Formats: sequence, structure tokens, C-alpha cells
Amino acid sequence: TTIPTDEESGPRVPNLELADFKFALEHGDSSGREAAYEKLLSAITEDNMAPFYKYLGDTSPVFSERFDSALHQKMVESNEKTLKEHSEKIKDAEENLGETEIADALLAKFQFLANIV
Repeated sequence: TTIPTDEESGPRVPNLELADFKFALEHGDSSGREAAYEKLLSAITEDNMAPFYKYLGDTSPVFSERFDSALHQKMVESNEKTLKEHSEKIKDAEENLGETEIADALLAKFQFLANIV
């Protein structure tokens, strides 16, 4: 995953490095824009960040010109599958486990959602 981590506090969500790439893409010099685009797209596809990809497609001229609907749909489907798995883990924890396991399952879902947005 592309999420930076800190050993004491765990993963840092959101990944602020993506904001740097977005800024470089929109405001950087022309020589660095393509590299910023590639880094941003790589991180987006690696983590199936469909909502963020859609946002960029709607707001960034560079992404709107290159928006790939098939890629977006693939990421949406992957996210839906992952969300279903998280919901099943939460339900199982509520029915069969204790409060700590419920909290852990909810936290995992929230971290996933924060990462893809």
C-alpha cells in the first residue's frame, strides 16, 4: 500500500504525499507535471482510490483529459467488494465477539474509507 506509516501511531491517513503530487501537477513546472501525474495515478490505482480518481477527473484538467472510465469502474467494484468484506467482519464481531473486536473492525473500515477518498 502507499500509505506512509509511523511505527508509534500506525498508518497516516490521509496520505498527504498525494496532495503534494496534485499540487505539482496543477502548479509545478511543465517538466515535473508528467512525473507528478504518473506518481499520483500509480498511487490511485495501487490503492483503488476510485472516489479520489473521480474527483480528480471532475476537477483537474490533466485528469479529465485522460480519465479512464473502465479503470474507474474496476476500482469501484474492488472498493464495493472490500466494503462488503468489512461489513461482514463488523457483523461477525457484533454477533460473536466482544467490544474490542467490534472497534477494531470498525476502525479497519474507517481507515479503508479514509484511504480511498
